[in-house]
Amino acid sequence: MTYFDTGINLAFWLTIISTLLCVVYGVLYWNKDAHCEITNVKEWEKEEAKMEKDL
Repeated sequence: MTYFDTGINLAFWLTIISTLLCVVYGVLYWNKDAHCEITNVKEWEKEEAKMEKDL
C-alpha cells in the first residue's frame, strides 16, 4: 500500500530540489553586481556635476 501517488511524490521532491537550487543561486550571486553599480553611480555623478557647472 502506497501513501503517495507517483505524481505527488515527484512534485514534492521537485519542490525541495528547486528550493535548494534557489538558495544556492542566491548565496553565490548575492550582491555580485554591487561593485559595477557603484562605479556607474560615480561616473553619473561626475557627468551631472559637469552639466550643472555648464548651466
